[in-house]
Amino acid sequence: MTVLVLDSNLLWSARLTKALAALGHQAAASPRLPADLTGIQTAILNLNTPEPRLSEEAAALQAAGIFLIAHAGHKERDLLQKGRSLGIDLVVTHSTIAHHLGRVMDQAARLDRTHIPDPDEEPPTG
Repeated sequence: MTVLVLDSNLLWSARLTKALAALGHQAAASPRLPADLTGIQTAILNLNTPEPRLSEEAAALQAAGIFLIAHAGHKERDLLQKGRSLGIDLVVTHSTIAHHLGRVMDQAARLDRTHIPDPDEEPPTG
């Protein structure tokens, strides 16, 4: 799978790109949305990206038919909810990306829009 890692944190994006390559994916990192999205199947976005850039980049990727994965910290519930409200295909925590990347990418490969239970996520109450 060809994956675009869209993140301004260069250390994190380099680590994520290497992990994706180790899983057999073709991965490239960029701090900004490239003009040419040809061949990209999946993009991984950091929900800490400032607005309106986050919404604009998500919309452009969705318009191109690219499967979107977005992540934020497990305590950043407002950002995780924002990802869901933007229609991101799969919203997970940083720790899920870091520790369960294979599962996340398997989910993306199936193009199944169901939520992967996050081990750090508290179940809903009520």
